[in-house]
Amino acid sequence: MQTAIPLPDSLLMQADEVASELAIPRRRLIARALEEFIRKHRQNEVTKRLDTVYRNPQTRRILSTDAGLDRLREFTADDSW
Repeated sequence: MQTAIPLPDSLLMQADEVASELAIPRRRLIARALEEFIRKHRQNEVTKRLDTVYRNPQTRRILSTDAGLDRLREFTADDSW
């Protein structure tokens, strides 16, 4: 899908420089940048949710025991993050 958005001239010039360095079209650079921004935003949302869980006194009590930590390690063993 094509779209048109206004960008500051200086930002567009920087984008052109980086796209040239990477030997990719400007539109691909912008798509990559947007993909990365969205991925990081989603990761930040997961972090916020985990922070909420870990602030819970009951969660902290469970994790303060060796059994709780072992269970958490088992549960997250295959996580890539």
